[in-house]
Amino acid sequence: MKLDVKDRARATLDPVVGFMDSTGIHPNLLTALGLVFAIIAGFSMAAGRIREGAIWLVISGIFDMLDGQVARRRGMSSRRGALLDSTLDRYAEGAVFLGLTWFYAHRPGADWTLVALVLVIVGSLLVSYVRARGEGLGATCLVGWMERPERLVVMIIACLIGPAVLPFFLWILAILSHVTVVQRIVHVYGELKE
Repeated sequence: MKLDVKDRARATLDPVVGFMDSTGIHPNLLTALGLVFAIIAGFSMAAGRIREGAIWLVISGIFDMLDGQVARRRGMSSRRGALLDSTLDRYAEGAVFLGLTWFYAHRPGADWTLVALVLVIVGSLLVSYVRARGEGLGATCLVGWMERPERLVVMIIACLIGPAVLPFFLWILAILSHVTVVQRIVHVYGELKE
């Protein structure tokens, strides 16, 4: 059974959502702040401060969850907001993986870790793409083990443990991301039977 990280986190953040709602802050600003903190996480990781980067990544993830919840609470959910959120989410992931790529590119013997990073980047993009393409063709596509919230949790845990175990977790992310892509293709293909 899939652990629904997103639903549990939303319930935990409900009091914070109430506070954010009372401040009148625009949900798009929360989306932008999530990206800013992800970029800071990427810079921290590039500099070798992996655990510090994980803390910034936690903060980024919190803002990423808050934006949609605040928008829904205020009745401000929109397709434009959803597009902005999805796009900035991809940039946020890219910033973190770019930081890690910079870090490992300057470490001797990290060639296979760099391969894992490329596979994770491609996998994370394809997980989102297959869902968007499937839904654009009229299918539902909410299946798969390694969506963005799950990838975020794995990355945070791995970075908090430290750089010594991070390559192992990157390979796990790489494999499970591509398994998720296959799960989604099979699901959408089944829904789109002529």
